[in-house]
Amino acid sequence: MTTKSKIRPIVEMATPAAGDPPAEVAEADTSASRRPRIIVPVGRGTRGKTWLSEYLIATALNTGRPLLVGDGDRQNQSLAARFAGVRTPPSADESEMRGWIAGFIEAVIVSGETDALLDLGAGDLALRRTAKEQELLPWLDDMGVDLVVVHLLGASVEDLAHVAAVEEAGLAAPMTVLILNEGTVPANRDPAAAFAATIGAHPILAATVARGARLVRLPRLDCAPEMEERGLGLAHALAGRVPDGVAPLGPWAAQQLALWRRRTQIALAPVSDWLL
Repeated sequence: MTTKSKIRPIVEMATPAAGDPPAEVAEADTSASRRPRIIVPVGRGTRGKTWLSEYLIATALNTGRPLLVGDGDRQNQSLAARFAGVRTPPSADESEMRGWIAGFIEAVIVSGETDALLDLGAGDLALRRTAKEQELLPWLDDMGVDLVVVHLLGASVEDLAHVAAVEEAGLAAPMTVLILNEGTVPANRDPAAAFAATIGAHPILAATVARGARLVRLPRLDCAPEMEERGLGLAHALAGRVPDGVAPLGPWAAQQLALWRRRTQIALAPVSDWLL
């Protein structure tokens, strides 16, 4: 994807340009007590980490809030390809990755006010190892920064095993969000029934919610496969900006996207004070 197809810079950006879609999310907490936060989407592959990241970035752009974004996916840095101003590691080397993560977190601490989103590859262990060795959660708390861990889940007990592994690595953050992604469920199956039959009564899910994690569902977007086939990212579609060489969505798919955006706003309302 060419540079000119990227959405404008995320950090130190100007107010939204004329023609951007109106804000549809609750205003962020801007009180003096509001601490900067680092949002970290985690989950197994194909669970929607990048999809959620694009939605959160688009929300920040739409409302004019600065956001520091790091794309540490060693296999596919799609956020860096679609947005200007995204930080990336110098290489996929483990030691350089961990040093880059440290630098990214330090940038948030030094700023004292800028929120951040850190996206790593599915199953990447660099952050988990860093969290355990650095005692990351209590240290960030002392530094005045909140960590928001967002688990993207499908209807599979293996996804809950991933949740347990992340928490055991020292990332059982007080601000933990469990998102049941309906897009991971086959279109011919009812999502509520699928989640209820697989993970709904699982002890890991129950224990995580019992300790304070919040559970929400992310609606399915029926035109998502069409968007992926065209190479049209979610943030571009939400902003109504089609990159060069990409065909725009037709009226039917555009309406599906508009409805999904509205339903997603409602679905994420219970965690809007933790997210953007």
